[in-house]
Amino acid sequence: MGGNTAYVGFTGGTGGLTATQEILSWTFSPSVGFGSGFSGAGMTLYGNTTYNGTRLRLTDGGTFEASSAFYSTVVNVQSFATDFSFQLTQPNADGMTFTLHGGPPTALGSVGGALGYEGMAASVAVKFDLYNNAGEGVDSTGLYINGAYPSVPALDMTSSGVNLHSGDVFNVHLGHNGTVLTLIITDASNSADTFTTSWTIDIPATIGGSTAYVGFTGSSGGLSAIQEILSWTFVPGVNFGGGFTGVEVALNGTAAYNGTRVRLTDGGAGEAASAFYAVPINIQHFVADFSFQLTNPNADGITFTLQGRSPTQLGSAGGGLGYGGINSSVAVKFDLYNNAGEGINSKGVYFNGVYPSLPAADMTSSGVNLHNGDIFNVHITYNGNNLTMTITDASNSADTFSIKWAANIPSTLGNNSAYMGFTGGTGGLTATQEIVTWSFN
Repeated sequence: MGGNTAYVGFTGGTGGLTATQEILSWTFSPSVGFGSGFSGAGMTLYGNTTYNGTRLRLTDGGTFEASSAFYSTVVNVQSFATDFSFQLTQPNADGMTFTLHGGPPTALGSVGGALGYEGMAASVAVKFDLYNNAGEGVDSTGLYINGAYPSVPALDMTSSGVNLHSGDVFNVHLGHNGTVLTLIITDASNSADTFTTSWTIDIPATIGGSTAYVGFTGSSGGLSAIQEILSWTFVPGVNFGGGFTGVEVALNGTAAYNGTRVRLTDGGAGEAASAFYAVPINIQHFVADFSFQLTNPNADGITFTLQGRSPTQLGSAGGGLGYGGINSSVAVKFDLYNNAGEGINSKGVYFNGVYPSLPAADMTSSGVNLHNGDIFNVHITYNGNNLTMTITDASNSADTFSIKWAANIPSTLGNNSAYMGFTGGTGGLTATQEIVTWSFN
């Protein structure tokens, strides 16, 4: 095409024979790709915002500045994953936000503690705040809507080791699954300094639509800072929160659709199945939520897997859980059968297709029982260093189990993006194993 942009649409034609050809509906949402820095195109800069090489500079060290920089095209915000890095130099005041709003892309709030955001209607903002204006402290974050003054309520990040006054580069992941917005911020110079939080919010309802302008705001007051965005990507998320529609997921082995569910195994013996999202997604940081149900649950179990090879990968049956043998991979298992001492109700994380038996954690004492036939809700987060999993019985929220594993997933997979999905297996004993819903951001 000779460029980074194009017109998108449809063509059609008739010859000696004819047809009536109609497009009934269409959605197209672009992603934002400034992973290597900003090129000077695609962004609308307002107020004091400028480019500094490949960086987006919001404030330049002057006092009483206000800035905004929004991607010039609206994007879908029903669910999404966005990653950006920023650096605050001579960081005295006031701070910056990541903002989604209904438009226009030239929107700009006020200076000082307003962070260039206050007054922006139909909006959602997450702040990174350097200055204590109203009791929020000098190292805080928070969620604000509809242009509210972004001071309190706020969360102090100091005890986590994240220090916005350090001058370091910070990596941020924000994932929205349609219900919950999760923040992970990590000091790029010390990965142990990380802070994670989440907020329940319906973003489309707040901004009045399923699409929005996305970008950044920043400001200074009587004290100042140089505030720069180094890189940024924004990708509409995987969201099967209402079930599966029969598109965008590659089914392998015995995997099939059962209504709006993905059925991995159907109660037959010696089965192996996998179902992977057909497009690789950035996995440097992520949030995944899914629900599953195991019916007549005798053996063997399922995994949630990220792998760097192809969406058609399929591992071995039985205790291999449809995962054993898939290289360049990371899997979290939900295991029904005691093959090698792991017990009949276990969890574990496994790498590069190893047989997923041991080591494992027995969940029985928590009340979580994979053999009871209930639906289970799973929440998994990865902050670049640790993979954290919580599983809860949907019929009894008191039955819950949480565990954390250290992992360098991009290094294991050899890439910053991967195919993600599920595997399952049966052996001499069987189960019907289904994924009910899934979102990944």
